[in-house]
Amino acid sequence: MFFGDGAANNGVFHESLNMSAIFKLPVIYICENNMYAISMCSVDSVACKDVGKRSCAYGIPGHIIDGSDPVEVYKTVKKAAGHARDGRGPSLIEAKTYRFYGHHPNDPAEYRGKEEVEYYISEKDPVANFKSRLLDGKIITEEEIERIESGVDKKIKYAVAFASESPEPELEKFLEEVEQI
Repeated sequence: MFFGDGAANNGVFHESLNMSAIFKLPVIYICENNMYAISMCSVDSVACKDVGKRSCAYGIPGHIIDGSDPVEVYKTVKKAAGHARDGRGPSLIEAKTYRFYGHHPNDPAEYRGKEEVEYYISEKDPVANFKSRLLDGKIITEEEIERIESGVDKKIKYAVAFASESPEPELEKFLEEVEQI
């Protein structure tokens, strides 16, 4: 279950953690803490700065990780998945990361300082850093990266063209495959 740091302050978050802990449900809660709940800096809206520490209130494992490190994310999620598959219940993972842009396309994100944004873009960009890590470790070549990126660009262009050229669905289709309660 993915959610942001702002959602971690809602009662439903705590209720679902409690219920899944009681019933030892195989759920992995992943908080993508990008430091901002819409336009409010998350450290200004909570007393406990680490969402991952809230796990102890429910007796479940909690992990606070660098969400900009794909290897750390993979290893932590793998560990939590093993925990769930073994029937030992849920885990809470807080992946600390950064949101490079505003909350939505029309959000100029003026609530953040220019220096802050520049720091995270230049120092903590997970794609650029992982690419460098793979190149430095001689795990991949520049040519392989270019081939992968070109393939991804083609898939994105195809998906955008497909969506743009597709007709709007009929009104009756909007609720298909939506479970009615």
